Amino acid sequence: MALIVVVSSTLRLARMDLVEFKSDESGICTIAANMIEQGGLATHGLVSGTGLSNFPMFAYLLVPFVAASREPMFLTAMIALANVAAVALTYVGCAHRWGRGVAFWSALLMSCSPLAVLYSRKIWAQDVLPVLLVPAVFGLLALLNGEKKRIFSVVLLCGVAAMTHLSGLCAILSVATCLLIFRPTLCWKRLGVAVVTLAILASPFAYYVISEGQDERELFGEYLSGRGTAEELKPSLVQIVRHATDIAAGNLFAVYPEATPDDKDVWGVWGSLGGRIGRFLFAMATLALIVRVVLRTRSGRRKAEDSGVSKREASVLLVWLAIPILVYWVTGVRVSIHYFIVTFPVPFVVMGLFLDHLRQAGRRIRDPISSSLAQALPVALGLGVCISGVVSTVTFASQIDRSGGAAGDYGVALKHKLDAVEYIQQRAGGARAILVGDFEDKSPLPGAEEFEYLLRLREPVDKDVADTLRESGVPFVIVDVFRYKLTNEELDFVDSFSPK
Repeated sequence: MALIVVVSSTLRLARMDLVEFKSDESGICTIAANMIEQGGLATHGLVSGTGLSNFPMFAYLLVPFVAASREPMFLTAMIALANVAAVALTYVGCAHRWGRGVAFWSALLMSCSPLAVLYSRKIWAQDVLPVLLVPAVFGLLALLNGEKKRIFSVVLLCGVAAMTHLSGLCAILSVATCLLIFRPTLCWKRLGVAVVTLAILASPFAYYVISEGQDERELFGEYLSGRGTAEELKPSLVQIVRHATDIAAGNLFAVYPEATPDDKDVWGVWGSLGGRIGRFLFAMATLALIVRVVLRTRSGRRKAEDSGVSKREASVLLVWLAIPILVYWVTGVRVSIHYFIVTFPVPFVVMGLFLDHLRQAGRRIRDPISSSLAQALPVALGLGVCISGVVSTVTFASQIDRSGGAAGDYGVALKHKLDAVEYIQQRAGGARAILVGDFEDKSPLPGAEEFEYLLRLREPVDKDVADTLRESGVPFVIVDVFRYKLTNEELDFVDSFSPK
């Protein structure tokens, strides 16, 4: 486990200067900072890609860390450490239920997955879902195995996950589906306490929706009826399944095709090939789980001599994978691959179970040579996927470092934006900086929140528009932050400064 924690920490905490920091990241940090400065509770979070506002839960979770430091690298590191904790919890949960072999492969695959790494290095709400849902998954398995008191932690964790990011609603539906299928004995008192606690946590957002959120209510109703997205924008079932398999396989270059290395880059080609191998491994592991559910004895509990996954456990894992696919397909939500973070850690657990099953099958072969070869196959397959994942992660990071981050829609790396802020301050001198989008008409720039946030960390920034400052006679400088470009691997600004 120590080795896995070291690998996971290294991949997630290295080169924090290359992380993304855009309007979503700065916006949620600003909400948390405003709660500290102004007091009171935020009633809603950022507007999601679906057009619906998120609960303010993610801002609540950020408050203690923002109170300690508002530096983006520090806050991103806290998210990364939460994901390292999720990897460790995956190991502990698997070791307790299926043994160290499954635990090793599940946690190692999760540690090295390029997309699991990428989506643990952003100040995004969905990036904290793993640390909530990993204990929820293992708690659900324990609940279905007779530990009725686990209902409190399972419901509370899934409820907080749903209030952190709307994709967490899939976790609630997965739990409800499993409870309806298996009908375990529940501790109703603890369930009631969990529901009341979640109701209290949700009350600020409920107040916002009731008092101001008429459009939110109408849009939510449209999504429930499948009319929330235009027909031409609705993803097909094939697209949704591809997203689910890509995030499980860690197929990084499927998400950022512009960053795909050319054929001359040996390391990059190996990393890209690993994504395809990972997709094959996940497909075979899922198929094996489906076969186990169909063919297994009806008994939901494992026999004492059986070290494999039980039919009930396999069913839970499949439900956890299937519910998000069905929800996104039925509602027609425009799906991004990071909406499937809600499935973590199940994809890695499924592959870990498959690899360990292959190893156990190899041990039962009587011929020593054949047995050794059979046991070496899953080891080679698992290590191949993990090593290629590390290679993909390192290759992608080096490309961001060289190009400034202009790889697909990843965005410019944080270190270049910090350089830009320093450049703004140097050019502005003692004047205040006003960020605008169109230099010709001096219109305010809604998309420059991250620059305003970074500038505010170092000195106050007047947020009034330029015309107001002209009338007041306050010295100012106009910065067209959308017109910067990268030349010779160094940040260079188009000359768009107008000092008073």
